[in-house]
Amino acid sequence: MSYAHHRSRPAGVILLPARRPRGLLDVLFLWSERARQRRLLAGLDERMLKDVGLSRTDVSHETGKPFWRD
Repeated sequence: MSYAHHRSRPAGVILLPARRPRGLLDVLFLWSERARQRRLLAGLDERMLKDVGLSRTDVSHETGKPFWRD
């Protein structure tokens, strides 16, 4: 099974299996987890972003997406 991955990930961020959701509960979990991870990402300071190899622009791009968009 492959996993969605973008460089290193901050603490508390889990990788979700890269597969299509099978049912409503899978979709709701996926959306909830995506929103949670984007909130965590938005809370990282500059040092943490540097540690994981992301820029503020990367974060802005990712956190600007709606929760239903990958």
